[in-house]
Amino acid sequence: MDKATGAASSIFDFAHHGFDSMRSNGIALVIAIVFAFFIMKKWGSLLMAVIGATVVHLLIMAFVVPMIDKHPMAMPPLMDMGYWVTAGYIAVFYLISLIVLFFLKNNVFKMGGGGH
Repeated sequence: MDKATGAASSIFDFAHHGFDSMRSNGIALVIAIVFAFFIMKKWGSLLMAVIGATVVHLLIMAFVVPMIDKHPMAMPPLMDMGYWVTAGYIAVFYLISLIVLFFLKNNVFKMGGGGH
């Protein structure tokens, strides 16, 4: 296997793991639907929507979920590489989800004149 094939395989594995680990997360699905159907207005805003959805997700996981679970709030481990890998998985999930949901919005549901 050459370097290009190995790199492509690694990227695909990362994307697959990111999407697979998040697809049953209820909070993530709600955030994706809200961003795709109500916040994204055109395809050009996809990158900003992915970043926004990822930040909202990380904030909810860091500050809202501990309050609901009655755990003490603590700063996320920003200096831990594992935290940023998880953030990358979350971003990949939102990238894939927003593409699919925004496509459905524009071509199946025809809500809000998205993309025009």
